[in-house]
Amino acid sequence: MITEIKGYVKVSRKAFTKVTALIVALAIMCAVTAFAASPSFYVDIYDGNEITRVLTSKSDPKTIVSQAGVKLDDRDKLDSTGFTAGEDSALRIYRSATVSFTDIEGNTIYTVFAGTVQDLLEELDVTLSDGQLITYPLDTVLKDGMDVRVTNSYDVSVTADGTTNSFTMGEGTVRDALNRIGVTLGDDDEVSPELDAMVCDLIGAFLDDLAAGENPGVVVAIEDAASNRYLAALDEDGEEACLEAATNFISEHKMGLKDEGLGRIVRYAIGYTGCVEIDGGYHDALLVSFFETTLESGFSAYVLYEGMGAGDGFMWSDPEPAGEETPLI
Repeated sequence: MITEIKGYVKVSRKAFTKVTALIVALAIMCAVTAFAASPSFYVDIYDGNEITRVLTSKSDPKTIVSQAGVKLDDRDKLDSTGFTAGEDSALRIYRSATVSFTDIEGNTIYTVFAGTVQDLLEELDVTLSDGQLITYPLDTVLKDGMDVRVTNSYDVSVTADGTTNSFTMGEGTVRDALNRIGVTLGDDDEVSPELDAMVCDLIGAFLDDLAAGENPGVVVAIEDAASNRYLAALDEDGEEACLEAATNFISEHKMGLKDEGLGRIVRYAIGYTGCVEIDGGYHDALLVSFFETTLESGFSAYVLYEGMGAGDGFMWSDPEPAGEETPLI
């Protein structure tokens, strides 16, 4: 029974209990409904080599990144293609980098951009035509100092040490060789200036000898961690025998050459002459194998040449990659 008293409603205790129970039930239902509408989920934020996991109920990617304490600069790019609100998913941050880009005509621009090589090409409205290559795999993340170039390509077959491999290659340098092979090198897994210098020195000296009409045979260059270098030339037993002797020399002396003041070997290069097949024709080439302990694999490259003994008329190409090799140390 309900009796109105001065604008209030008087309810029996029994009725009041039922009303309270109803209110409590409704409150619980509303709380559950509200909770279900905003569930928490995990988001992995990839930022270079770092991964930050955050538990969130937010739906805006930038808000989630801020919640995780990760800072974004104005030119950084937040990629949310792997993100779905309400589900365990991921976000990826591309940091802005200063890079250069050279088109097929040789025109170079410098830009600050965040993303992959593919993203850069799309931003610059560049489409690769048939017969053209880029100096990095398209999914390579841009980093400061990268030189992205469009080059003409051609098919080659490289024959070395009894093995023939076929590749589609373009113009470039020794450092570009690793890029085109498709090897992803991390911050602690890259070609050092010391290895680059040693390989370039070996190629330069070898080409000078060929220009003068001399073939030094198989040349071995080894260095320790202090960049102490030792060179050896093998040319008395035929190319195959000399090449085998060179590989054995490196394997047997990986702990160094005490008499020569050389510590444990950390990098090496082997150079020798051979030939490569390009478009059905064979061409003289300088072949180079090289490795450094910071790399997971050894690599090989080649340099085309013609006019041996022609002096100033001697001609050579830029180095091109020839594949991966098993390290000797």
